[in-house]
Amino acid sequence: MFPLIRKGQDVQSSQPPLIDTSIVSPEHFHVLGMTLLRGGLFVDQDLEDTPSIAVINQAAARTYWPNQNPVGKRVRLSASKPDWTTIVGVMADARTESLADAAIPQVYLDIYQRPAKDLAFFLRGQVDPATIAAQVRTQVQAVDPNRPVFHAETLNDILSSSLAVRRFS
Repeated sequence: MFPLIRKGQDVQSSQPPLIDTSIVSPEHFHVLGMTLLRGGLFVDQDLEDTPSIAVINQAAARTYWPNQNPVGKRVRLSASKPDWTTIVGVMADARTESLADAAIPQVYLDIYQRPAKDLAFFLRGQVDPATIAAQVRTQVQAVDPNRPVFHAETLNDILSSSLAVRRFS
């Protein structure tokens, strides 16, 4: 989570609101089948030395810019850093972690602009789920043999886990 400071917001009067944050690749939205509602998405040319951009979900647009188009609005994602980030797109709300989280305000940042220490890979294809972990480990460690790979799950496993408490009840 990052604090979200909107341009023109008085930061001294209150704590800035927190917003769920994901650092993703330009392909993230397509792989997960997410719908772009307005604006655009990240491209491979968005790098660390280009102006910082972000995509938000519909819940963030409703919460922080009600009855407005947030595309083109600027936010600061850290009170300690003076850099502004421009909103370039709005995605439809999506349930990406569990069935209960679709309406949580979310900001997506481009991994090419903010290199992450931890990465999660989402893969789509016709593969035997039992072999995914080994195949991913082989591919990642071909690039960097010291890079750990762990916690491989299928989307069905994640969905099942997110429903476990409801099923138990």
